[in-house]
Amino acid sequence: DDLSGGFLSNVPEGVLFKKGDIKDAVFIESLFVEHKISFVYHLAAYAAEGLSHFVRSFNYRTNLVGSVELLNQAVKHKIECFVFTSSIAVYGSINDLSQMQNPERTLKTANPTQKAMVESTPP
Repeated sequence: DDLSGGFLSNVPEGVLFKKGDIKDAVFIESLFVEHKISFVYHLAAYAAEGLSHFVRSFNYRTNLVGSVELLNQAVKHKIECFVFTSSIAVYGSINDLSQMQNPERTLKTANPTQKAMVESTPP
């Protein structure tokens, strides 16, 4: 985590914390090498949906490029499992929950569009 949206005081005592940027390939690689990672739970994202229209470049680099950096290292280090999570915001402004998994749904904001781009990245 780069702590851009949080505080070190929120990390429970005894939990290993490494401060870094998801877009930093060298940092990400160092984590895989140092810790022999087998499972990745990808939770990193710039999560200010209301601001995403105003910081598109920052949002794109963090959410899309950062995710690809993490995927690259996961593939390189042959991890066992990669879990890519999201908030409900990735589904856009829909009220019908049955449409959440509809690939034809319209994505009107940056976060759902970026999430869909990462999900469609070939291995």
